[in-house]
Amino acid sequence: MFNSSRKILIVLLVAVLGAGFAGGIFFERSNGAVANPIKILLNKDLGRPDSVDFSLFWDTWNSIHNKYVDQNALDTQKLLYGAIQGMVDSIGDPYTVFFKPPESKKLQEEISGSFGGIGIEIGKRNDILTVIAPIKDTPAYKAGLKAGDKIIRIEDKPTSNLSIEEAVNLIRGKRGTPVVLTISSNGADTKEVEMIRDTIKIPTVEWTMLESEGKKVAYLQIFTFNQNVDSEFKKTAQEILNSEAERLIVDLRNNPGGLLDSAINIAGWFLDKDQIVTVESFKDGSRNEFKSSGNSSLKIYPTAILSTAARHPLRRYWPARFMTIGE
Repeated sequence: MFNSSRKILIVLLVAVLGAGFAGGIFFERSNGAVANPIKILLNKDLGRPDSVDFSLFWDTWNSIHNKYVDQNALDTQKLLYGAIQGMVDSIGDPYTVFFKPPESKKLQEEISGSFGGIGIEIGKRNDILTVIAPIKDTPAYKAGLKAGDKIIRIEDKPTSNLSIEEAVNLIRGKRGTPVVLTISSNGADTKEVEMIRDTIKIPTVEWTMLESEGKKVAYLQIFTFNQNVDSEFKKTAQEILNSEAERLIVDLRNNPGGLLDSAINIAGWFLDKDQIVTVESFKDGSRNEFKSSGNSSLKIYPTAILSTAARHPLRRYWPARFMTIGE
């Protein structure tokens, strides 16, 4: 069941990768949804703080089970998830989220670098379903969807009351099948955009050589921090080091995030060994310092970082760590 050790803390990414923010994500790890509804609640006292009076909660719980007219409609698992969801939502922090098993599974798919759909990151902005970032060379990218576009409908279903999970389930589908989104851009009138779903393979890095004021400039884009980014960044860094580049631009705009460990590894290409990249602080005053361990090879270049205000959580979870930057 829910375990506080699986709390996903939002970590501040500093130095090379710019400033972030703090918060947290919780999720329930599982290989999928629960096959059968739970009829008996187990371990209800396990982990309970001594000083918390839960009498009102249990009075309500018991009243529902004793008095609700349609007892067959009660699903203990859904009630439990709903209670946890309400508790997390009451914090009022948009970056603190409870992940149920299907949501956790989708997160694992995304960080693996391949999944089915149209290739967009979505989130809620002012309670409106919004495109966070299109993934390069996907159906969404080719259709012209941009960060900040509002998704008004998915097919004929309004999104106003949809959760992000429900929206993702509607957008994703079998490769080769169509999906229609009704989009509003920059407050303009809505338009319908039809896309054909495809297998989405998330790119990680690309670079090209530019010239500015007679200087060779390596322009490096990092699109996401998934499981492939470490090896691909290493290859790219070596290509830049072997090139005629004299300066470096690192573009992190529209990067939807990914593995924090990989971001720290990449920071090590720009920082001396054992430099603090980010710090994780706890309520009791303790802290974890995450330090660079790379070879600082790219430190030789005058470097500009392109990034904008943080958009959604820097994610960290067991066993892998997640982060996100820029908007």
